[in-house]
Amino acid sequence: MCEADQIIEHKIGEDEFDFNGVFSDCAEYFSNSDYVVANLETQIAGKECGYSDRKWSFNSPIEFAMALKNAGIDLVSTANNHCLDRGVKGLINTIRSLDKCNLKHIGTYADKDSKSCFIEDIHGIKIAFLSYTYGTNAFSNHNYLSKNEKYMVNLFQEQELSNWFTRKCYNNKAKLYSKIYRKLGSILYTQQFKRPVYERKENDSRCKKQLLRELKESKDKGADLIIMCMHVGGQYNDQPTKRTQKLCDFLIKHGVHVIIGNHEHVVHKSDISQISQNIIKTYSLGNFSGKAGVNKEPYDKMSEYSIIFNIYISKNKDKVSIDTCTFSIAKSIAYEGNKIKTVLLYDLINSCKNDIEKEKLISDNRIIVNKFLDTKYSDIEFKKEYDIGKLLKL
Repeated sequence: MCEADQIIEHKIGEDEFDFNGVFSDCAEYFSNSDYVVANLETQIAGKECGYSDRKWSFNSPIEFAMALKNAGIDLVSTANNHCLDRGVKGLINTIRSLDKCNLKHIGTYADKDSKSCFIEDIHGIKIAFLSYTYGTNAFSNHNYLSKNEKYMVNLFQEQELSNWFTRKCYNNKAKLYSKIYRKLGSILYTQQFKRPVYERKENDSRCKKQLLRELKESKDKGADLIIMCMHVGGQYNDQPTKRTQKLCDFLIKHGVHVIIGNHEHVVHKSDISQISQNIIKTYSLGNFSGKAGVNKEPYDKMSEYSIIFNIYISKNKDKVSIDTCTFSIAKSIAYEGNKIKTVLLYDLINSCKNDIEKEKLISDNRIIVNKFLDTKYSDIEFKKEYDIGKLLKL
């Protein structure tokens, strides 16, 4: 995620930017991987669409995507709640920008012909990557897809406030009909109406049919593993919502092997108890790059921390196995004024000269490890890369 004040900080000339410093500390780490996937939670729609850090409205220069490519990112998932922050035009411009950078992408589409399952052959192992989102910030940006445009975004359910009357009431809260509607709703559908709009359930029948078609297509085309980049949940919740966990169960039931959650902005627990069956669930890896927790609220959610998740896969004859999973902890920090870069927490701890700060970082390391593993270890050695199987003695 890149914000406008970050954009200003990284400006090096008239309409020129340099974001390479944001990810340079992680480039060597990524170089040891065969394939690196990230969630791109900003539009790359060009200057014509205006750069912005408004809460529900992101747009970054193409140099941001170039920096991702230079750091070693191979594929980005683009189905997330910011994919329509600049409308259909912004979505199309973003895809064209990614293509210019030779950065592969999944989840949003400029035309129907490009909408098909994405399978990558990595050392003889065929992996299908999918990217789906719970919504598109439509309640705020009002960019609703028409019937003929719905193929453009992979959705788990219809866009927020998909019912026209619900939308009318939401946008006209002072009107009497709106007050009556919301009052009745809070009585008859308590759980739905008490939730923030981005956690509410919308009609999902059309979207589920599309998802199941893509899963079938992936299997029919010989995918050995299916990985879902799942953009769901709320904002800074301490734990994954019940709906998120229910969705994960649905995905696993219908053939997804690995779920990578990427929306909540904070680290949530993971579940690899079924790794012997090639099944892994992660609910939220946190914000890999962002100002939240560094020099922008919230400061009490540890949102400056994130997980770099690694999956080790092997193939023996026709059998593909997930051998183990490891993870490293990353942290967003300020540098050169208000610029933000992402560093490995292990490296930060080793280079820290202040004993009090170092002790705090080691404590944070323990907290994040326990959150991600859903454990309560009182003493954890800080490492660059943790083997989950060994930690959990699986």
